[in-house]
Amino acid sequence: MELHATRQWPPEVAHAICVNTDSLNTLATIARISRLFHQYACQQIWHTLPSFVPIFLTMPTDAYRRERNARPYTTSGISGMAPTATLKATRTLVSHDLARFALYAPYMRRIVPRHSSYWSWRNALTVGAAYNEHDVSPELWHMLQAIWPTRLLSLEVLQYRQVAYISRKAYAHPLHLFAGQSLKTLDFTVLYLNEQTGRPDRRTVDTTPEDPCLDVFVRQLPQLSPHITTFAFATEPRVFARDAISDALCGLSQLTSVKVDRNALRPRAVHHLSTLPALRHLDLCMPSREEMLAEPQALWPPRTTTIVPFSALSKLVIHAMQFDECIDLIGHVSSSALLSIVVEVRVSSATATFPALASAIAALPSAETSIRSLTFTLRWLEALPPESFAPLLPLSALEELVLSDSAHAAVTDATLCAMAQSWPKMRQLTLYDWIDHHVPQHAIQTTVHGLRFFAQCCPDLERLDVPLSDISAATFRAPSPSESRTYYPLLDPSRPHLLERLGVGRPKLHDEAALAGSLSGLFPALMYIEHCWDDVRAFAPGGMWDDDADTEERETLERWSALYGVYQAFVRIRAQERSWRAAQARSLLHEEFRGLGLV
Repeated sequence: MELHATRQWPPEVAHAICVNTDSLNTLATIARISRLFHQYACQQIWHTLPSFVPIFLTMPTDAYRRERNARPYTTSGISGMAPTATLKATRTLVSHDLARFALYAPYMRRIVPRHSSYWSWRNALTVGAAYNEHDVSPELWHMLQAIWPTRLLSLEVLQYRQVAYISRKAYAHPLHLFAGQSLKTLDFTVLYLNEQTGRPDRRTVDTTPEDPCLDVFVRQLPQLSPHITTFAFATEPRVFARDAISDALCGLSQLTSVKVDRNALRPRAVHHLSTLPALRHLDLCMPSREEMLAEPQALWPPRTTTIVPFSALSKLVIHAMQFDECIDLIGHVSSSALLSIVVEVRVSSATATFPALASAIAALPSAETSIRSLTFTLRWLEALPPESFAPLLPLSALEELVLSDSAHAAVTDATLCAMAQSWPKMRQLTLYDWIDHHVPQHAIQTTVHGLRFFAQCCPDLERLDVPLSDISAATFRAPSPSESRTYYPLLDPSRPHLLERLGVGRPKLHDEAALAGSLSGLFPALMYIEHCWDDVRAFAPGGMWDDDADTEERETLERWSALYGVYQAFVRIRAQERSWRAAQARSLLHEEFRGLGLV
């Protein structure tokens, strides 16, 4: 078909073709050769950009130059996080230099980097493999501000990941140029680097510098973009613009999702967020208890008012110094639709403990009916006793409970029985993250038999991490009712459990064949059996065993390493046994039907 024939096509056909074309080169080609396709192709090409660099690339080539950056290397040979090149001005910019971009600006709606999440972006920078975007010099940004027309862009989503240099006067890019009334989502991260090393600048840890551009952008945000619904903000490795962020949040009333990393909000900002009727996702760093007590009138609305704090929350993430701040915030949540709670606590408290936090969660309006996920990250070494989890047992809808970092649960088989019976919908139960040689093994009382309760009561369980006591030949003899108050159920071998991942902590193993046989009967679909003996080799110089290495630890690691192979052999044997039983049952039924004359 000749090109002039496309003029007779309905516009919706041209639009459908462009929407379903993934290649930018193809879209650029049809935009140049057909007037009908030009508008729809430009919408697809310019709708979502990875950064603001294309703005400068539309300028005349005599207005800028690319200067390749010398990317420094660390002692390990990994390149720094600096961008590969920087765009620098070769002359003073004039308003006519934006004429070409002004044609494409109406099509822009989203700025979304190739690495949307902060950690994927940070990891890509660390390995020096993925940050190939050009940087823009401060002088070029300054010139752009001088000629930038108002209301040029109508962005709806602004997700921005930027590296900035602490040695420069203005660090962050002037994003206030691009914020407008249509902006709904702001997700902004700045990583402050040292210009010589290309690595995070530690000077920002020891001082409290200001970032002028960042302050201007954040303070103007309520006036520039009052309809923002999603707000996410992070600076690393130091907190910047804490007051400005708190003030900006106080000026936004349509928020549905807020995430502020590393910046502890002022009490007035926490109070304002509690009054928002549509706020569903909240991820915040709580101010210290001292700061909260210093402004009690600015933290929570008076009980006599009609304001219901946090009335619509479905996910709550709290980063706090102690349990006290977490308990205080959770005590003011009134949402009956809360599904997930994540708590990170840095230091232990003399006035509040984990059971107090668990009791506060159990007292929530949504506790017994809707809470499905609980994650606790405790940054200090602590063994949580069995009674710590008693307040959480009434949460019958719970599907995920995770203990992360240094804390672990020192529970018993009776505790596991109560957990399995109370949480039949459980999909992941992780009662430890890592257990090293500093944790006394004699304090762990859970046995392999305690795993039976989950095989019986939790059919949807996919991951189970329970620290087990040392495993010997005597371990596999189930105690009689007269020896133990805990009843260990018998399982139906014809209905195997589909658990995929099992973690056992750091028990000593004396008989891998007996353990493999026991696990194959409980969970015949395991893909991973994880333990915490992998760090044993680190104690031997060069990562190899020597004459001074602990023989018992080496033998234990070798048994654990051989366990999964033995387990797979037992699984195959049990599968054959199930097939034989099924064939025998079919044969007996056939004989019975024949005796009745039904065959």
